[in-house]
Formats: sequence, structure tokens, C-alpha cells
Amino acid sequence: GGHADLLNKTDLIELHHKHFDPCSQRPQFQVKDSILENLLNDDVTGGVDRDAYVCINGVYHGAVVMNTIPQMTVSGMMASMSLLRFKEYSIALKVRPINREYLGEHEERGIERRERAFRANGKSSLASTIENMRTRVKRLLKGDSIPFHVQFIVHCWAESPETLTERLSCVAQEIQMLNGAKAYILDVPTSCRNAFFNTVPASGYWDDLGKHYLEDSNLAHLVPLCSGDGKLDTHNEVLFNAAN
Repeated sequence: GGHADLLNKTDLIELHHKHFDPCSQRPQFQVKDSILENLLNDDVTGGVDRDAYVCINGVYHGAVVMNTIPQMTVSGMMASMSLLRFKEYSIALKVRPINREYLGEHEERGIERRERAFRANGKSSLASTIENMRTRVKRLLKGDSIPFHVQFIVHCWAESPETLTERLSCVAQEIQMLNGAKAYILDVPTSCRNAFFNTVPASGYWDDLGKHYLEDSNLAHLVPLCSGDGKLDTHNEVLFNAAN
């Protein structure tokens, strides 16, 4: 029962404004300039050492990355991520499909290497890994699963570094309650900057920080959508970035 609409220019401008300058009123848009020229009106500065943040227009931005995916995924597990005690955050679930034939060939080469290692040392853990890889290859080649590379990044902002640190910690704790998932608060200034631009709405920018392999059935459970329970006073939006 989902519904998707293409973003119009006004919606896209609003999303970019929320990302680059979320604590101010949106300025009058100048049509002759690009979206970034309208909204990026200040230098992008970063913290030093372990004060990892991006500061624009007096607002501090940070990010939390899911660096270990949940051991098990279930429908509705993301509901808690939409009910934090503050609203100054956004969830970016970045998805890229993987060529199934290429992945199948890559997995088969990996099976051959592990089979040679198993014949040499006979470790039972290798036998289990080989069997799991064979099962994955069969699913891929039969079309029973669709493979993806996925990044799960939560972008937070605040008007002081201290408040930002509190919010990042709260997000990390919530992620770590998702069936064994692990969270990493970015504490290197360059990584924080890259994550900030990686989560720009509708951006095609991609880096490999926190990249995971997931198949479609598990990926669907990580999409930050949940059914309403009548208690939310706002609506939730998900931005899908695609060629069409």
C-alpha cells in the first residue's frame, strides 16, 4: 500500500535547506543560482582532533554509522528509530544494487579458495562458511534474492557541540538495540565531513564508510518506515534517490 511521488523543485529545496541550515527560515530562492548557491551561504568548518563535527551557519552537524548490521531483521524493527525524544536528525539509507552474475562469480572463486584451505587444515568453521556461500550463490543465480550494498547513516544537528554529542549518543544507543546492530559515532573530522555530504538529499555522492552486503528481504526491514499508531503528531517521509 505504499505511495511514491517525484519530488518537485520546491520539495527538493526544502529538503536541502533542512540539511544545510536547519535552524533558520528558508531564504528567498534565487532562480538564477543553483540550490547549493542559495543555501550554502557559509564556510563549512570542522572540528579538530576528536571534536568531529561540521559547522555551517552556527549549527553543528555529526553522524552515526551502523557499522554492524542486525543479526536478524524483522518487519517493524525500525519504528523505534522514528520515535526519539528529539527531532533534529534524519536517517539516510543509501542503497546500490550489485550485479548478480558478477557477485556469483566472485563468490564461486571465494568458495574455491576456502575449499583448498579446508583440505589443508580441515577446520569445521570453514566447512560451514563454504556451505553458506554455496547456498547464497544458488539463491542469486536462481533469482531468489537481490543483492545490495547498503549504508545506514543518521545525521544529527544541534546549536552547540555539547547538545550534538548528547544526541549522537542517544542515536547510537538506539541503533545498538536493533537485534545486535553496532553503531559508530564518527570521531574523525574528515569522516564526519564525508558523511555530511553523503547524506545530502538526492545526492549521488557515495563512499564506502559503513558499507554492508544485504539481500532484498533483509534490506526491506531496514527501510525507516513504519505504520502509524495514532500517537505521532507529524508525518514521516522517505526520500528515494533513483535514476527515474
